[in-house]
Amino acid sequence: MLISDRRSSSPVHFFNRGKIGIYGFGALVVTFYKLLQGDYIIGKRNSLTTSAFQEKPVLRSKRYDKDHVEEEDITDNFFKDLAESYKSGSLPEVVIVAPNPDRLTGFTQDFVNYIKFLAKEHILDIEKTVPVFVIASNGIFDGEFRKQLGRALDSSTILDGLSLKVKQKLMGRIVRMTAYQAGKREGTGSKAIYEVMPKGNVNIAGGEASVRKRLKAILLERGYPDIEDAGNSAERIEFIKAIYNLMANAALLAFIVDENGSPRHLITGNILPDSKSCIKDVSDFAHSLGGATFNIGKRRGLFPEEEKFDYILEKHIYPVLKKYEYVPHSSLQLFHQKLRDRVLEERLLPLEENLVSTLVHIAEKEKMREEEEVLLQLQTMILDCFRRAS
Repeated sequence: MLISDRRSSSPVHFFNRGKIGIYGFGALVVTFYKLLQGDYIIGKRNSLTTSAFQEKPVLRSKRYDKDHVEEEDITDNFFKDLAESYKSGSLPEVVIVAPNPDRLTGFTQDFVNYIKFLAKEHILDIEKTVPVFVIASNGIFDGEFRKQLGRALDSSTILDGLSLKVKQKLMGRIVRMTAYQAGKREGTGSKAIYEVMPKGNVNIAGGEASVRKRLKAILLERGYPDIEDAGNSAERIEFIKAIYNLMANAALLAFIVDENGSPRHLITGNILPDSKSCIKDVSDFAHSLGGATFNIGKRRGLFPEEEKFDYILEKHIYPVLKKYEYVPHSSLQLFHQKLRDRVLEERLLPLEENLVSTLVHIAEKEKMREEEEVLLQLQTMILDCFRRAS
């Protein structure tokens, strides 16, 4: 449905059906790009990494079980932004987006700028020129993110003429994904080497049901078999992923530096009770964090009364932990990178900041003192580690 009755003076391009793009060069999206045999890479505005790849458009990667580093020339399928991708006739049907939660405002601005570009050129056709944007960042934010995106669309004078129905259709193109998919990156900018991990599984929610159905079909066509459609609300899948992240990322950060100030190289197996790598005090603390998050979610009605924490562990958490038993997850990678670059600050990393602040706010509101104390203890332990490391 073309929104404007006026004809564009420029050639009109539609997105390329079945094609997949990624937004930026984070470890997770590049892993998806490789696993799904992605077609396009779209840069971010005002990004040093985007600028670095514009100067040297070579993507370096290797399989997790191989030493050989492949170099892919991305000159012909890398675009500085969405508008350039459109103008070149290389707009994908799906764009996977996964910045840290504190960087989502950058995507919001890029998304709004693209919609403004389409409206200004009289080529805004929601079902043909607006891709499906898959938000795969870690954290609990979907409800607030959609509100902020809606406000950003409302505040644009160029988009004043859009009806409420059109804006709702635009929001229907945004799908939340929680990805149990490891990704790893060594180095920064165009010198980075991405390590492509085995396929994991994903949950999708939000956006229009027909959009999710089409997204699932595209991912299946690309050989990504384990996809669960969780329906209209993303809050339950965000809470389950929060349990996973608090156990596999945050709990390990709380023990990442020993008493002498030396960093420890911890892995996911350290929290698995039946793993040879299990460290009991680390594992016990991880499970207390997961249990507290589950209790908060249950209070919000996300888990039925009969559903137990052990069920969540056995169905959603342990299978993925075992698959990536020897892999340090994203926050641990970021910690070691910041430590090497001597830029580690005495503050929570973006994912942990999002999870702790969100869950503590809910726990305070619900008067769940025990759960709040566990989360505040986590914050103190992580900051103590960072202080010793610095």
